[in-house]
Amino acid sequence: MNDPLGSKTYSVILALRGSVSKKKCKEITEKIIDRIGMNKAHKGKMFNYPYAGKGNGYIYIQPIIESYISWDVWIKPSGCYVTICSCRDFDEKVIIQIFSEENLNILNMNTNIMSLL
Repeated sequence: MNDPLGSKTYSVILALRGSVSKKKCKEITEKIIDRIGMNKAHKGKMFNYPYAGKGNGYIYIQPIIESYISWDVWIKPSGCYVTICSCRDFDEKVIIQIFSEENLNILNMNTNIMSLL
C-alpha cells in the first residue's frame, strides 16, 4: 500500500569530520537530491555565524518537496551535522557513498522512521 505523502518521514542524521565550504555544501546537497531521486522546492537558505558574538560556521537548509536537507557546519571543530528528511523512503547507502566520494568522514549516523498513521 502506498501511504500518502507526509504520512511518514524517513530521516538520516550524520556527524561528519572535515571542512565543507558553502559552495561545496550546496553542491553536495544537489548531488544528494539527484541520487536519492528527490525534488528541490524553493531556493536553499544560508544562515551565517557568529550571531550575537556566538558560533563559528553556518546553517544551510534546502527544502525538497518530500521534506528537507539541512547542514549545521562548524569551523572549529572542523565538521558538520547533516539531516536528510523525506516523506519517501530512500537508500541510506547512497548517502554514505556520496560523503565517501567527498572525503568527509562519517563519525556517527542515525536512521529513523516516524509515522502520523
